[in-house]
Amino acid sequence: MKKTLISASVASILAATSFSSMAQDPTFYGRLDVSVANSSNGYGTMSSNDNGQGGTVLENNASMIGVKGAQNIADNLDIVYKVEVGANGFNNSNPFSARATWIGLKTAAGTAIIGREDSVFKASEGKVDAFGNGNSDIDKLLPGQGRESDVINYYSPKIADLVSVNASYVLTDSLGGGKYAESDNAYAANITFGDKGMKAQPFYAAAAYVDGIEDVKAYRGVVTGKLAGATLGFLYQNSESVKSDVDLKGNTYIASATYPVGNFLLKAQYGQDDSGLGKFATAFGDGNLDASGDKMYDMQKDIEDFDLKYFAIGANYNLASNAYVYAYYTKFDGDFSLKLSNPTTPATNTVDMKDDMFTLGIRYTF
Repeated sequence: MKKTLISASVASILAATSFSSMAQDPTFYGRLDVSVANSSNGYGTMSSNDNGQGGTVLENNASMIGVKGAQNIADNLDIVYKVEVGANGFNNSNPFSARATWIGLKTAAGTAIIGREDSVFKASEGKVDAFGNGNSDIDKLLPGQGRESDVINYYSPKIADLVSVNASYVLTDSLGGGKYAESDNAYAANITFGDKGMKAQPFYAAAAYVDGIEDVKAYRGVVTGKLAGATLGFLYQNSESVKSDVDLKGNTYIASATYPVGNFLLKAQYGQDDSGLGKFATAFGDGNLDASGDKMYDMQKDIEDFDLKYFAIGANYNLASNAYVYAYYTKFDGDFSLKLSNPTTPATNTVDMKDDMFTLGIRYTF
């Protein structure tokens, strides 16, 4: 099927832009990524409709379809746009969900967009996550990884083809009673060096800060590079909740490595977190209920001395340039202490957190 016919079909499905705008040479793209995972306790797979009891589940790992493009409207001025929706029909009765959808302007001074998109804080991770978009994503340990609605993002042009400075600002309808009710402002900024795809340069580095977005204040540093055929990555983040009744803060460390061998891509990742603000902590609280169905632990207010470690190891096998199958094993292991009613008494009630997962999947991009 010719590209113009494909684009017209997507336009009718999404009903998000007019045919006249779609006719300006848009790019149609998509990703299908589905896996089967078996977990011992279900905390790592709860986002895939697990009940927190463990077992085998089908996971839809950010499958999506979209169109994006640009149109020149004047000298050094382009309209840029993206319309992207999640494809959820594998394991959900709702076939579509909101993903990156925005419109903006690109000039010699940079690009500004408005709509729904990752904050530049999240984007600063680059390719450090060897298991991104799945049940072992780094968001299981660290916060600030959301896709924001009502956001304005600015991306500077690269200086000397090396450095860029970028910023995000969430509009006020998401604040003060909205999505981030306790934030007076919500913004993020980063500065990046090199190439996150490590094609133009064999390295990437970033420093980023966020305040209010995702209800956290955090800063991070990221470094990835190629060495003797391997790609190595490291991320450090310090996070603190900005909610007035939540006293959670701490550090997260992520180290990753990938190495190609023929059609295989071997990969491993290690992480450690003591903030308690990642998705695994939330899943642990949601998955532990008492006899009446109430949560046994309020993971935002009742815990302290949080300590979680995880390790993932596996491989991709390339079927084609745009398709591969994968298999990996992930282990989560940690504990925390429950706060006692008398704040002067040291907490001694320790709760263990554990989950072991085996995952098999297939990914196809177009």
